[in-house]
Amino acid sequence: MPKYPTSILALFVSFAILSAAPALAQGEILITQAKANAGNVTPGDAAGFPVTLSLPGAYQLASNLQPPANKAGIRITSHRVTIDLNGFQLNGAGVATTGIYGDTFESATIRNGTIIGFDAHGIYTTGDSWIVEDMRVVQNGAYGIHVTGHYSSVRRSTVVGNGQHGIRCDDHCLVEDSISSGNGSQGIYIGAGTALGNVIINNASLGINGGIAGFGNNTLAFNNGGGAQVADVAPLHPNACVPACP
Repeated sequence: MPKYPTSILALFVSFAILSAAPALAQGEILITQAKANAGNVTPGDAAGFPVTLSLPGAYQLASNLQPPANKAGIRITSHRVTIDLNGFQLNGAGVATTGIYGDTFESATIRNGTIIGFDAHGIYTTGDSWIVEDMRVVQNGAYGIHVTGHYSSVRRSTVVGNGQHGIRCDDHCLVEDSISSGNGSQGIYIGAGTALGNVIINNASLGINGGIAGFGNNTLAFNNGGGAQVADVAPLHPNACVPACP
């Protein structure tokens, strides 16, 4: 067997490791309406909508995006994707389907922009460990934010005027420092999680509901037509409720 200097062997090993590593998005990839229409934002992304993000990495909007009728805005098909809306708007104009969605893919972060006017959900996933922060999710036809996996969080977001629940975060979830108001069903639904420091006002059904481990420092008023504000929850810290919390 031929013998190679140590430096050559080290080079071979390094190359093998790099070759086996998963592909990554190179730097932060900018997304505009023009790039969405052209396609190939990532491998497998067809022209038009949804914009498909198939590589882990960081993505940033550099313009507003408006999908056409019966199309979604952004589809996530990779783990470990971060989308910074950069203050821009993803606008369904009442005819596109869902703003941002991903199936079982984990550890996405969505931040810093507006999702408005989609016929179904603003944000939807069945994946685990998603983070939604500093978002405005308003006037969508179904849920504002619907995260059905485990161990996710919604923080510092405004979720207003959606057709069903404002925020539904199903399992071991944290909803914190957010506003959920004027939605067509419950303000916040959490399965086995925690709601802290939220403002929850004038939702058509309960303010907070659903197998929740505890809630504290929330303000709830005029939800459920003036009826019960909460159900199936235990207070961790004082909450301000009109009518009174249990």
